[in-house]
Amino acid sequence: MIKLRLFWFLVILCVSIIGSFIFFFGFDYSSKNSSVKKTLQQKPKVPVELGLVREMEIKEKLSLTGEFKANESVFVRPEVAGKIISINFTDGKRVKKGDKLLELDSEIPLAEFLQAEAEFILAEQNFLRAKTLNEKDFLSTGSLEDTRAALGVAGAKKMLSEAKLKLFTVKSPFNGVIGLKNVSIGDFIEVGENILLLEDLKTLKFDFKVPERYVNYLVVGEEIKIFTEVRNIPIVAKIDVLDIRVDQDGRYLTVRSFVKNFDYLLRSGMFGKVEIVLKKRVRGLVIPEEAVFSEQSRKYVWKVTNAKVEKILIKTGVRLEKHIEVTDGLKVGDSVVTKGQLKLRKTGQLVKVLQ
Repeated sequence: MIKLRLFWFLVILCVSIIGSFIFFFGFDYSSKNSSVKKTLQQKPKVPVELGLVREMEIKEKLSLTGEFKANESVFVRPEVAGKIISINFTDGKRVKKGDKLLELDSEIPLAEFLQAEAEFILAEQNFLRAKTLNEKDFLSTGSLEDTRAALGVAGAKKMLSEAKLKLFTVKSPFNGVIGLKNVSIGDFIEVGENILLLEDLKTLKFDFKVPERYVNYLVVGEEIKIFTEVRNIPIVAKIDVLDIRVDQDGRYLTVRSFVKNFDYLLRSGMFGKVEIVLKKRVRGLVIPEEAVFSEQSRKYVWKVTNAKVEKILIKTGVRLEKHIEVTDGLKVGDSVVTKGQLKLRKTGQLVKVLQ
């Protein structure tokens, strides 16, 4: 009897424990499941960054590449053949107009000049003597004219021999900088052979090519900026010369600007980037360029109002350095998404603005 009562007591105790377990843990599970459902039902907010539509001065700029060229550039070449006996320049040094660059062996032309000079002196003395005799009627006028003609021939021979002698000394045709020499003392050089490159680098020509459709915007005297790798700040120059014809192949016009190069940092053959302001408008609406995306050749932005996005079709104008002009679709003060667009799918989606 006692064992039977003990048995039923243990059964009732087990049932109570199991019931309590189910009551408490089942309720907790139900609460958690309900909380999860509510969480899933709530739409998560997409984190984004915004930019504002604002007004600013619109400058339509054209960016092109160009090349620097020496104002004067020439390969110095001899006009006569001969052996080099003297080199009077150093590579990379500046020279002045008329400086002797090198001399060729001139023994033979020098001898010819001395002979011609002696003949000229003799002819001159004969003419003076004949003139005196003619004045005293001791010499006929015809003989006097013969001595005058002989003097003229001797003078011409002297001038010719002197001109030939000068050709054996090569001089600088203008102020400039010497390039690398290609000859040495003792070399025999032919007529027209390249000796060295001489360039005037104090002033450089900067040539660039403008597409045909922009030609009517170009004005001589208009200010431009040239950016180079050797200077930290842009070079402010102006349009100095417009070519007289448009190239038929590429349909472009060559434009030239002259640039001062007092520090000699620029060299001919260097490239530069030129920036030209074609048109100016006082005011215009702009947005950050990263806010714009394209779909089927149309441009859109995500506009944010009260933490909700709206897909807006826009029309754009001039592309500026970090902004794009908007001509239709937005107004001043509108907020547009600049970062986080990839997670946006449709109008009305909630967003969280990041600072």
